[in-house]
Amino acid sequence: MTAVPEVFQELRCRCNATTRDSDDVVIERDYSLFGLLYLIWGGTSTPTSVSFRCPKCAHIFEVTDAESDRITYRA
Repeated sequence: MTAVPEVFQELRCRCNATTRDSDDVVIERDYSLFGLLYLIWGGTSTPTSVSFRCPKCAHIFEVTDAESDRITYRA
């Protein structure tokens, strides 16, 4: 049996209960100063990075700054 390469394995939190696609994952967005001001003024700003946190163990198990992810998870 061959092992699945780590690149293709889904990232999980420490308690192994939450993945990026889980319904209860906490998505945290970081914005630049201009992006934050634009968001306050009512615009839809794209974050500079997106973090995924487990609500059970509070572990941030993935941080991404890929443009496709930033667009998908904008507020």
